[in-house]
Amino acid sequence: MTIRELGNFYDARFQLCFRAYFLEIGIKLKEDTDVFDDITESYQKENMRTFVLEEENEIAGFIMFQPEHLKGGFFEEHAGFIRELWVAPAFRRSGYGKQLLETVEDYFRKMDISKLILTYDENALGFYKKLGFQPDGSYKAKNNGNVIVKYF
Repeated sequence: MTIRELGNFYDARFQLCFRAYFLEIGIKLKEDTDVFDDITESYQKENMRTFVLEEENEIAGFIMFQPEHLKGGFFEEHAGFIRELWVAPAFRRSGYGKQLLETVEDYFRKMDISKLILTYDENALGFYKKLGFQPDGSYKAKNNGNVIVKYF
């Protein structure tokens, strides 16, 4: 098992994984979609990063994340925002999701950021709670999703 930063969203193995993820959440991406152009643009504009987990030359999962600058009134804070986390069904319950999150925590520690924030699917709440995330109603996501936070 290897975790590495993905440098090219046009990697056919990543695209296959990404499409499988979206299909799992009920969205079928058209074959001719320019979603990977959009991701590349976000990657550059929002300082987004993606790590992939490879197992036997197959991409078994990925995590997309970025630093967030949260500002409101008198105070400011920085947090790591997890945009997407997915592990292929055949590789679940192998600790891979945890390893991807830990890799991102290490990435943000080097930036002196000690908080992760994300929206979650109800089916994944138990997974995140086991890893130290807690629901936090003080945050409001643009997509109105439930927000959980982890300090590390």
